[in-house]
Amino acid sequence: MEKEGYNAISFTDPILALEYFKETSDKHSTIIIDMRMPVCVE
Repeated sequence: MEKEGYNAISFTDPILALEYFKETSDKHSTIIIDMRMPVCVE
């Protein structure tokens, strides 16, 4: 997507992704999700 001029942001932790998008929801026009996103275990 970045090759086409889009600013792509990715996450491996669904909780962090949700928190980020809740705080910045007015700044995004498209969100692509993976319903089987693994939870990051540290």
